[in-house]
Amino acid sequence: MKKVAVVGVLAIVLGMVMISVFSSSSNYIDTVSQEREELLAFMQRNFDSPFDAKNPPQQLYFYEVDEKYRVEIKVVLLDGDDYVQIQQTSGKSPKMYKKVARLEFVLHKKACVLFLYQNEENPSDLLLPFGDETNGKSTYDTGRYLHVKPRVLQEKKYLLDFNMATNPYCAYNDEYICPIPPRENVLGIAIPAGEKKYHR
Repeated sequence: MKKVAVVGVLAIVLGMVMISVFSSSSNYIDTVSQEREELLAFMQRNFDSPFDAKNPPQQLYFYEVDEKYRVEIKVVLLDGDDYVQIQQTSGKSPKMYKKVARLEFVLHKKACVLFLYQNEENPSDLLLPFGDETNGKSTYDTGRYLHVKPRVLQEKKYLLDFNMATNPYCAYNDEYICPIPPRENVLGIAIPAGEKKYHR
């Protein structure tokens, strides 16, 4: 039986994905490293982990922390009822998500846009999936997620940290069904930051 991945679970673990300030570069790197250690511990021991408790991961794989992938974004709230069908892995029926914000930023001297989605069934569950040119090479084939807190909807600008990008549960266990980043959230650049493709 396929399992539906609960995006919000990792949002609790990765509580520092969107952060406003760090006191220094060394503290920033330490903080990201700590978050990654906590993610591994979650995957190894938590009941909600996608891994079999008898065969937990020995490690997860990440790019080196690079501060240029911690970018300031402009948050543009979207009015009205603009919904999009987001495809699911394993060929399951798409699910409806509401577009709640347009996130604008510049990376590699290129203007970029990502859309933030809200789960129609659970409005407190925000989804920020993205694809980039590393997919299928050094990162998971279908894309990765950034886990954001609802407070982003109260801000005009914020820091989005691609060093905190993580894999969906289906990257570890094909028993899980995960949302696939829609075409409008596939960036035409490589983002070698965050979590890499998992392998034993």
